[in-house]
Amino acid sequence: MLSTVAAKQEGVAELWDAVLAHRHHLESSGRAKELAQQRLRDETAEVAAEIARDRVRQALAEDPVLAARLLDEGTPYRTAEEILSRKP
Repeated sequence: MLSTVAAKQEGVAELWDAVLAHRHHLESSGRAKELAQQRLRDETAEVAAEIARDRVRQALAEDPVLAARLLDEGTPYRTAEEILSRKP
């Protein structure tokens, strides 16, 4: 455990050394690369979800028949699959 008092510059150098040591550990063990790859996969999933939400909202706004069928059926799964399977 490290104690710091930034206002007095106490322990800051030790904290920085610990950060660098941890970074070195992650890089030398290959864990840094794994974490970077996972972050990229997660970010891609978030972007895809955002794009899908926009496509679904637009399709429902522009297609009153589709929107009415969704309300009649009361379940979003079939409608969502149909919208997402359309070519943009």
